[in-house]
Amino acid sequence: MGVFDWDYQMRMTEKNPDTKIVHVREYKNWRNLGMAFVEYEADYNQANITLLPYEGSPFHGEILVGPFIPYGIQCEDSSYFEQSNREYNKKSSDLTLRNLEEIFNALSPSKVGNVCRAMANIKIRFLPIDACESLWKKSKFLGQFDTVYCSNHSGHKIKPELVKLMASTAKVIVEQSMYIWYFRNENDEAYSKKVIELGESSGLKLQSGDKAQLVFGVVDKTSSEDKNGEDASNVMEDSGGAGDSGGF
Repeated sequence: MGVFDWDYQMRMTEKNPDTKIVHVREYKNWRNLGMAFVEYEADYNQANITLLPYEGSPFHGEILVGPFIPYGIQCEDSSYFEQSNREYNKKSSDLTLRNLEEIFNALSPSKVGNVCRAMANIKIRFLPIDACESLWKKSKFLGQFDTVYCSNHSGHKIKPELVKLMASTAKVIVEQSMYIWYFRNENDEAYSKKVIELGESSGLKLQSGDKAQLVFGVVDKTSSEDKNGEDASNVMEDSGGAGDSGGF
C-alpha cells in the first residue's frame, strides 16, 4: 500500500492539486481492488479485474490514474469543496454522483423534447480502431470531418492522412498530458512539443492551447493531401464503411 500512498501524495495530488478532492481511501480502493466508487458500508468480496494488463495489452496508466477525472474533481456547486480541518467534507464519489445526476436530469424527456426533435436526423457511427490510418483510402470520407478529438494516448496519430479526412474549417483537439501522473514537467513539455511538430508537418496550425488541450486548424489541405505522393484520383473507392459522420 506504500506505493499507492506515494502515487497519491507525490504524483497525483502534487502535480494536480484539484485532485485532492479524491479521498486517499477512494484512491487506495481503486488501486487495490479496481473499485473507485463504492459505499463503504457495503461488502465487496470480488475485485474488479477489467483493467488488469494481459499479454499483448501494454499498460498505459489507466490503473495508476483511475476514473476520477471526468466527473469526480470538478463541480459547479462550490459547497462540494467546503473543508474542515483542511480536509474536504465531500469525496470524489459525491461529486461524480452529483454531476451524473445533473446530466441525467438534463436528458430527461421533459427537458430535451425540442432538442431531440432538432437532432432527429443525426446519426452516430462507431468507427474502426484503425480509422485514422485507413479511412482516407475511401473517397467518401475525404473532407467530411469537422472535429477530431485525440486523447493523450493518440497524439501520435496526427498525420497527413488524418488531415485528408477533415473539412477546410475543421478543428483537431488534442488532450494534453496534465493528468498523466507519471509524467514530469519535462515530459509534459516534450509531449506538447512533439504534438505541435506532428501537427505542423501534417498541414495543421496551432490556434490555441493550455494545460488541458491543444487546438489546431487546417492550414493547407492541398499540400497535406499531396505530401505522401497520393493524388485524389488514386484513392481507393469503397462503398462499405462506417457511414457518414461529422467527427470522430
